[in-house]
Amino acid sequence: MRKNIFKLFIIIFALFLVIGCDKKVVHDEGDFKITLSSEYKKRISETFHYYYQDNTNVITVVKEEIEDLDDIKITSESTTEEYLTEAMKINNKEGKIIDGNNYSYVEYESSTHYHLAVVFKSADSFWTINFMCLKEDKDNSKDKFMNYIKSIEV
Repeated sequence: MRKNIFKLFIIIFALFLVIGCDKKVVHDEGDFKITLSSEYKKRISETFHYYYQDNTNVITVVKEEIEDLDDIKITSESTTEEYLTEAMKINNKEGKIIDGNNYSYVEYESSTHYHLAVVFKSADSFWTINFMCLKEDKDNSKDKFMNYIKSIEV
């Protein structure tokens, strides 16, 4: 009987750990919303509109007003794929751009990091959300990043 109670305690404890680690938090900034694991904390950044970080990953958010993009020939008629193509050229990055339902994304690597950059379009802006981790953490992080993308609202 004692062994059964101990086994039950272990099972309940393991479930608590699994469920407790998977808590989600909605970060609603008014003009941008994303649901992330509770491990992510919002940080202040002078470079990015929004910046979130957990122990191993970073998520940056940049909003660019369409009216400010005339010099690179991006207009309100431009698609997320067109915007991302121009952004990749300007930043000397290479990667295959993949078109999602209402966004486009690209994966690329720097010398030490894996990046998954996704672009959304709102009525007046393009939003670039860059998910980043160390290259060796790519396999552990990519699926999480793709799930976070599904929660984004602009």
